[in-house]
Amino acid sequence: LTVQGTIKINSVLFDVSNTQGIPEQPPSNEVKFGKKFQGELKANQNNFIHVQFKINSDAPKIRFPSVRLVNRKYQYSTGPVNALQAKDSNTFNAIIDLGDPDHVLPYNGVYDLELAITSDLLEENIVWKFAEIELTFVKNSQIAPAQDGDTVLLPAIEHQFPGERRKANPIITTVFAGALVVALLVFLGSLIGLKANFGHFPSDFFGMIISVVFLFVLLGIIGILVLFWTKYNLFETLSYLSIAFIPTLIIGNMALS
Repeated sequence: LTVQGTIKINSVLFDVSNTQGIPEQPPSNEVKFGKKFQGELKANQNNFIHVQFKINSDAPKIRFPSVRLVNRKYQYSTGPVNALQAKDSNTFNAIIDLGDPDHVLPYNGVYDLELAITSDLLEENIVWKFAEIELTFVKNSQIAPAQDGDTVLLPAIEHQFPGERRKANPIITTVFAGALVVALLVFLGSLIGLKANFGHFPSDFFGMIISVVFLFVLLGIIGILVLFWTKYNLFETLSYLSIAFIPTLIIGNMALS
């Protein structure tokens, strides 16, 4: 694969071992690139699989090369193991712990040993099944792992917004608006009945106009609240009240000063 560089792997070395560390001697089994090992391999949960491969010195930078066991029946029962590059070398080593459930779940059967190399500089990923091995576990799981077809996906969250806002009953609205008007008239009548002092009401023309305008502004605010019950939604009502706030503040300050 040539893009900005070439990756060359002559062969892969691997072995089944009882020790976890990287052995001083290279693994004994060798497979030429693109081929598949023909020997018989068996292992259990007490074993480790040591894989080693080497790339050419001028190869592009490899991101996350990995080795993985692939269960032919349950392909999601295993996880990849990153291959670590040796210091000052183009050699990579990976150790699969057969007793680690992060590497492989305990399912008896035949597995493929797979090497995967990916890089932004490659036109396609390198995925190579270079051997097969039969694994036997003492505690063989009888429950199948989650598969694409068996996975139950939760339903997507769909926000439910109401359609057209329900209108209030016109009879109830009319009665409510009429009750407000009656309450206002009763309030004004009670002021007269209580002999309220209107001596502070401005006698000059400008002051009288400002006071009357202020009263109409207050009535306008009450009207907006009435329309909230009959026509407007909450956001429209708050918008109109925000617009009326500044004129009410200015006119009210002039009328009451």
